[in-house]
Amino acid sequence: MIVYRRQLTEDDISQLKKDEQLIYYYNNNIAFTVNNNVGEYVLRKRLIYDDKLLEEHSVRTIAQVMKIIKN
Repeated sequence: MIVYRRQLTEDDISQLKKDEQLIYYYNNNIAFTVNNNVGEYVLRKRLIYDDKLLEEHSVRTIAQVMKIIKN
């Protein structure tokens, strides 16, 4: 699933199936990818133009994912 030009919602993340990836374009330079693994969400913050990994987090709840993206 790709989310572009709108705010990411908790519903978007809750609809992720196991081993599915969500790509959220935060702005023109940064994108977040969210993977739903068994019992956890893996969140990666990347630069768009060269796919450089800036941060990686492993969290258990959707609220934690939203908090990281908003900060």
